[in-house]
Amino acid sequence: MPASAAAVATAPELAHAFATFTAATARLEHEYVALRARVAVLGGELEEKNRLLAASVARERELEAQALRQSRLAAMGEMAAMLAHEVRNPLGVMELFTGLLLQDLRAQPDALRLAREVARGITDLNHLVTNLLEFTRTQVPRRAPVDV
Repeated sequence: MPASAAAVATAPELAHAFATFTAATARLEHEYVALRARVAVLGGELEEKNRLLAASVARERELEAQALRQSRLAAMGEMAAMLAHEVRNPLGVMELFTGLLLQDLRAQPDALRLAREVARGITDLNHLVTNLLEFTRTQVPRRAPVDV
């Protein structure tokens, strides 16, 4: 009976080992539940951060597109101003010669009527160029006292 005596002698040790194992398992289970809850919280935070990051990237792209549009509009404004200056010079020459033509055609009513139409068209174009230049000119606000 030496084998059963050894088995009886180890029964308290086995009971202690099972109790230790059960306690360790309960502790591990508790830690696992706590870790799982923490992972869920961190996952939610990560999803929120990813959403905020995506919104930030979208806003940045929108701002870049807006800056590109602004840059193109500024370039178009400069080009329009250059074009207006280039058109204004020949318009001045046409206006001068049309004025001379109007004087020369005073005795010819039909031709004078046509020359006046040309002069009116030149004046209209000149107003258009002036408006274009005014529109493209950078306005600098000035403070001045006013009588309300």
